[in-house]
Amino acid sequence: MLKIVSAVLFAVLLSATKCFSFVVSPGNGKTPSHSSFALLSLPPLTIIKYGGNAMTSPSLQQKFCADLSTIDNPLLIIHGGGPFITQLQRDLGVEDKFNEDSGMRVSTEETVRIAEMVLSGTVNKQIVSGINRGRGRKAIGLSGRDGSLIECVREPSGKIGDVGIPRNVNTGLLKSLVYDLNVIPVLSPISNGVAGTPEEGECSRVQSSSAVECSRRVQSSSAVVECSRVQPRGSLSLSLSLSLSLSLFLFLSLSDTNTQRHIAPPTETVFNVNADFAAGFIAGQIESKEEVTVERLLFFTDIEGVKDGPDGKVYPTLTLDECSKLIEDGTISGGMIPKVRMCVEAVESGVKEAVILDGRQEGAVLKGVQGGNCGTVIKR
Repeated sequence: MLKIVSAVLFAVLLSATKCFSFVVSPGNGKTPSHSSFALLSLPPLTIIKYGGNAMTSPSLQQKFCADLSTIDNPLLIIHGGGPFITQLQRDLGVEDKFNEDSGMRVSTEETVRIAEMVLSGTVNKQIVSGINRGRGRKAIGLSGRDGSLIECVREPSGKIGDVGIPRNVNTGLLKSLVYDLNVIPVLSPISNGVAGTPEEGECSRVQSSSAVECSRRVQSSSAVVECSRVQPRGSLSLSLSLSLSLSLFLFLSLSDTNTQRHIAPPTETVFNVNADFAAGFIAGQIESKEEVTVERLLFFTDIEGVKDGPDGKVYPTLTLDECSKLIEDGTISGGMIPKVRMCVEAVESGVKEAVILDGRQEGAVLKGVQGGNCGTVIKR
């Protein structure tokens, strides 16, 4: 019955598009902000990895969320929250355990449960609520477990516990949320596990789509609502109505268990996933698997950018070759190395620019999203 209802609704929508090949919008001669079912290119996507003091400072978080609600650009946010996890562990009397060889935190079943409470619960909802208090676009909070957004395999060394390495991203669902529903997805990196082991190189860098089995794509080559920016308040277009209807169709389709496919059999393990890694991997997957250009991948940190020394100047731009040389000669060191490598791999997978910037600076999110001068821009 569910399939019949979905099919009828879809047929009605396709018939409607034959009668209306344009969008009803104010007669100002400008291109409408929402497109119809015509195969038009989608506006580029910006992906933000949110963390650092920009998250832990209440005033900076409030400003970050308020600025985001005013931006028309398609956005996707992945957040961390390590300090909040540490604090709750202390409150509960749970001690951190670290691997002696790598110095990395060991994620036990107990600490992953705490991480999920903090990241998918408190932190995620704080960010979503902050954005939704604004007058612009709304946000929706999700974790990697929702809709099988992120599927992971266990980190292979076995020395740091329940830490996941992303193998697959439900890019079709993310694309529908951003472009069909015109909301801002806010993702916690806590994710479900699937059977298998990481492929070569997955532990250290983002993989291109050729190294990852494709997830199902919730789209049709000729029938996807290509929404772009927020409609001006008070204007109602035919495409918006069709967008909502098609969103219902997508929801009904997703609820059919026969459409759910995984790269491997799901396991009962819940994994903690590094948010930096998740952001870079998602950016590469969306760029390679969907008809979407990822304009910028922004990493919010507590430093101004990549520097030419401990107290040196910030590099405004770096090429991929320059990044490799600076890592080799030790100019880029410590915790900056994995961030730069994530940026390099994201750009190699098709992302136009990756930016490391200081989230504590006034207006950082606006500059970062709108292409202003901030931090270090890594590109080809």
